[in-house]
Amino acid sequence: FSEELKPAVEPDPCPAYDFDAESGPDIANVSEFAFDIFRYYRSREKQFYVHDYLSQHPNISKQTRAVLADWMVEIQETFELNHETLYMAVKIVDMYLSKTKEVTKDDLQLLASAAIFISCKFEERSPPLIDDFMYVCEEAFDRDQMIRMEMKVLDTINYDIGFPLSYRHVRRYARVSFRRECY
Repeated sequence: FSEELKPAVEPDPCPAYDFDAESGPDIANVSEFAFDIFRYYRSREKQFYVHDYLSQHPNISKQTRAVLADWMVEIQETFELNHETLYMAVKIVDMYLSKTKEVTKDDLQLLASAAIFISCKFEERSPPLIDDFMYVCEEAFDRDQMIRMEMKVLDTINYDIGFPLSYRHVRRYARVSFRRECY
């Protein structure tokens, strides 16, 4: 095997116990594919590396990005969204900013809203509507601006939102590491 084809995940440290069996009846978890799914995500990590993009955006400082991330957390809490939705939205914002040079401070709220909206469609059973975003953003943008930004973001990141998230790995590893059956 070449370096790229070698397994990206270490062998199961406890092969005698099926950690995913407890979620077996839930067809959404596809537990029989868990190992393959995590190996796949691991193999894609380098594709989604985000470089330090702030130098490309002189109007956006570290503090501005931190405030934006805090605002995204507030939106996650307001809409009671999953943690994965937030992590995915932040990753989308970072990927978009790393591939563009045209974002102003004034566009950040719209960008973050579009990123959350995209990730809601991917992660949530019942995503908020555009009107909900317009309401919580106090009409800072209109429906057409939101749709255009959503399309622009997806186009910029090549419609590839199946990227690995640290939260998924941490959640699984935390659950697996506390199983006593293995020890």
